[in-house]
Amino acid sequence: MAARVQGGDVSVFVAQRSANLTGVARAPVRASRERAPTSEWMGATGRGWFLSFHCYTQFMRLAFFRGAGLKPMPPGTSKLPNVRYLDVREGDELDLAQLASWFDQAARLPGWNSP
Repeated sequence: MAARVQGGDVSVFVAQRSANLTGVARAPVRASRERAPTSEWMGATGRGWFLSFHCYTQFMRLAFFRGAGLKPMPPGTSKLPNVRYLDVREGDELDLAQLASWFDQAARLPGWNSP
């Protein structure tokens, strides 16, 4: 199922998808020198954090902390070998079934324990 991204659609999808995953917690991150106030983390109870998303002026970046273990891997690379990114811009075609699959897979992998 593909959908054209409109303003705010990705964050709504993330909220809906996280509500459907058992034991998933969302943690808004307060502004600090290290992190923008437009960041949020998702984690699975007992397994650590598996996803963060950051809203920038032109796009939203979803960072899968163990993204190299997802099938298929999200397209964006990182300096860190396990991290993979998905950058979403308004007007992009987004495969919601693939995104949901990545969320499900990521929630089952060991996460990162220190946001």
